[in-house]
Amino acid sequence: ITLAQQPVASPAPTAQTTSKADLHQALIDLTNTWTVMCVAAHPDDEDGTTLTVLRRRDGVHTVSLFSTYGEGGQNAVGPELYEELGVIRAQETRNAAKIQGSEPYFLGLKDFGFSKSADEAFKIWGHDEALARMVLKIRELRPDVIITNHNTTSGHGHHQATGRLMIEAFDAAADSKQFPQQLNRVKPWQAQRLFVRLSGAANAPKPDERLVSIDPNEIDPVRGASFAEQALAALQQHA
Repeated sequence: ITLAQQPVASPAPTAQTTSKADLHQALIDLTNTWTVMCVAAHPDDEDGTTLTVLRRRDGVHTVSLFSTYGEGGQNAVGPELYEELGVIRAQETRNAAKIQGSEPYFLGLKDFGFSKSADEAFKIWGHDEALARMVLKIRELRPDVIITNHNTTSGHGHHQATGRLMIEAFDAAADSKQFPQQLNRVKPWQAQRLFVRLSGAANAPKPDERLVSIDPNEIDPVRGASFAEQALAALQQHA
C-alpha cells in the first residue's frame, strides 16, 4: 500500500465545555424576541450599562451602532493615531461588546476630532450620506427600540449630529420613498420606540414624559457581579 493510500486517522473530537453562564444566557435568549439598538457617535459613547442589563438579565438581542471608529481622538497608551487608532478602538469596542453581550456595528463616518456643532460635523460627513448609512443599518438590524446617550443640542458636535440623525432615521427607515435604492437589499423598518438617557437634576423629566428606568446595581445571580460591575469591565476595555 502506498503512503497516499494509507488511511488517515480522524482527529480526536475536542471536548466542548459550556459554562453555567453561557447555558443560562442561551435559555433566556430563547424567551425574548426583542432587539434593542444603541446609537453612539464614538467607541465608549454607548450606554453600556443598559445594554448589559437588557441582554444579561432579560435576554434582549442587543446591538450597538457607532457613527465613527473614534480615530480622531487622542492615544494615551501608544503612538498610533488616525486610521491605526481607529483599528485599535474598533477592536476595543468588540472586546467590550463581548462583556455587554451586544453586537457592534460601524457607519464609518470620519472622526475628525472635536466638533463644536452638528452642522460642522455634517459639513464633513455629508448629511444625506450619513443618514443613508444609518437608515440602511436600521433596516438591516430591525430594532424594536432605539436608545442613545446623545441629545441634539449639547456636547460634542459628533454627538449632536448623531442624535439628529437618529431621530430622522427613526422615521426614514420606515418610508419606502427614502433611499429606495436600498430596497433591493432590505425592506423598510419601523422601530417602535426611541429613548434618550437622562442624567442629573438639570435634565429632570417633565411629569408627562414616559420613562423607563433600570437598576444597574442589581446582582446577576449567575455571574456573581452586579450589572454595573459588568458594564464597567466592558468600559475598561477602552484603553
